[in-house]
Amino acid sequence: MATYMYEGQTKDKTRSAVIDALGGVFFLDEAYSLVKRGKMRYGPEALDDVMYLMDDENNMVTIMAGYINDMEDLTETNGGLGRRVKVIKLQPYTDEEISDIIKVKLFNRLFFYRRREGVR
Repeated sequence: MATYMYEGQTKDKTRSAVIDALGGVFFLDEAYSLVKRGKMRYGPEALDDVMYLMDDENNMVTIMAGYINDMEDLTETNGGLGRRVKVIKLQPYTDEEISDIIKVKLFNRLFFYRRREGVR
């Protein structure tokens, strides 16, 4: 979802993105950036429209992701949002978990590269 430089465009573009997600998942990464001071002039307009469309009747899961302190600020700036969302704090990966992820990704790349090139 993006905000736009002309007033009036944000609401239509936001509504279109949310409607596309109906019956599924609407994922909004770095959601806090919508209300950061000086960052996005039309962000609050987009957030208001997302909240309006988050109604249970719309059969959509909305996930807003971001850094915990910034997300807490987001829910405090809009009381309605704080009542509509459940905050789930995820723990950062451990060094061992990151190492395992890298190993799996490297193995998969090597495996698929060799397979594509016909190397055995």
